[in-house]
Amino acid sequence: MPPTDLLSLIIPFFNDINWYFGDYWQVQSWLDNYYLGIIPLFLAFTGAFFDKSKKTSLLILFSVFALALTLGSYTSFHWLLYKILPFFRFIRYPVRFFFLFTFCIAALSGVGLDYFRNNIKTDLRLARFSKVLLTVSFFSVIGLAMLTAFSGQIFVKIWNTVLPLIKGQDASKTVGDLYTYIFMDFYNFKRTLALLSVFGFLFFLGTKKGAGARLICIVFIGTTVCDVIATNPKYEPTMDIKTYTEPTSNIKFLQKDKTLFRIAVSPVIARLHIRLPEKTYSEGVLASKDRFISNRMIEYGIYDISGYDSVYLNRANKILGAVLSLGAPDDAPLLNMLNVKYICTHKAGPGKRGYRLVNKTSAAYLFQNLHWLPRAYLADKAVVIKEEDKILERLKDKSFDPTREVILEEEISVIARSPEGATKQSKHVEIVSYKPSEVIIKAHMSSPKFLILADTYYPGWKVYIDAKPDRIYRADYILRAVYLKEPGEHTIKFKYDPWSFKLGVGISILTLLAVMVYYLK
Repeated sequence: MPPTDLLSLIIPFFNDINWYFGDYWQVQSWLDNYYLGIIPLFLAFTGAFFDKSKKTSLLILFSVFALALTLGSYTSFHWLLYKILPFFRFIRYPVRFFFLFTFCIAALSGVGLDYFRNNIKTDLRLARFSKVLLTVSFFSVIGLAMLTAFSGQIFVKIWNTVLPLIKGQDASKTVGDLYTYIFMDFYNFKRTLALLSVFGFLFFLGTKKGAGARLICIVFIGTTVCDVIATNPKYEPTMDIKTYTEPTSNIKFLQKDKTLFRIAVSPVIARLHIRLPEKTYSEGVLASKDRFISNRMIEYGIYDISGYDSVYLNRANKILGAVLSLGAPDDAPLLNMLNVKYICTHKAGPGKRGYRLVNKTSAAYLFQNLHWLPRAYLADKAVVIKEEDKILERLKDKSFDPTREVILEEEISVIARSPEGATKQSKHVEIVSYKPSEVIIKAHMSSPKFLILADTYYPGWKVYIDAKPDRIYRADYILRAVYLKEPGEHTIKFKYDPWSFKLGVGISILTLLAVMVYYLK
């Protein structure tokens, strides 16, 4: 979370304009609405400053801790924990700690509200603070009146100052969008001043004998609830569940194909996944499904080469980058190797041999890759390349044939094969069962081969060849391979059986037993 986004705590969506002047993914303005409201923040300050209980001290400590973590690399504190605290580096988005900060502020607001109700007429320090708030409220009224009276001139001045800054920006960032963002921030700033004006006056009013502190507390709570509800309707748009989940034309077409395959999208489609170009939310949702938007295809049983956003692996990122860097889909056999049977493009198709248009909608065109390889296949020989960059270059080479050679990263003893053509070669592979944690394959070949399973190589997977444990090799940079030494028919079972899961189960059982012993004794 960039420090500039802290203004969004009191001005709704103020951080959204960062999309124009910063890296879209870096500022992550798409991730959260940080708005808490001016009233909860002042009440939280009241609780933190005036209430001296241990719970308040703990909440203050946690809120500072959470905010420091939320700022991520903008603070040395996060860097220190990242370096020394085990497993901390697995937390991908430091900004998610903002939820802990929100909880602490909400709790401190409750503390402040209680303190106001019980002490506003007796605590002289609180009375003096109320006069400060009344002064702030007075100047807020003056500022609001000035902004309202001269809003046109002020807005034009801001617009003329900001407009030159977008020169050279991406053409997709339209001037119209920028105008909307600035207008929204201008309006929300006036809204914040109005809330501050009312809050300061009511807080001061609570010091008077005739005023009921309980009633003022109810007004504070009601105003805060209405403020949050009024802020978020368009931020969280809704639609009926059937429209949201129903498969679109391209999805329905793929669901008819019962083979195991993956899909890929063109670089243009990948960019459209970042920011939907449609005018309305409903149109965007429907079009995004037809373009196979990231992550959602898991709902429809469709395997996406992009994987799932929250569990990206370093090598998966690099292999995806290699795919997107291809000049055209048939420039290299990389897509074939990765079991990509269909490619989604925006309007224009691959335009090369080996691809056939099979379905199209107003949002996207769907092409079938005629040279795709099944999820499991056999390769004749192994080539050892240990440098990652060289492996990727080889995979992108047009001459690379995944069925002729498999790239390994370590030496392996292989049985010499008969000269090609000396005897009639035969080979057959069938996936008998394919489950998330277990894959069973039957393979038949007349000479030693490498069986390639086009799934990610990952710790915790084990393999059994004819019920005997064997070795899984990292193949073709990211896939799994086993060496079948003996000709004939074999049953190969891949099973996900990580020690970490067993350790977790053991710890959970011991914890449960400890809790039972503690409460039963």
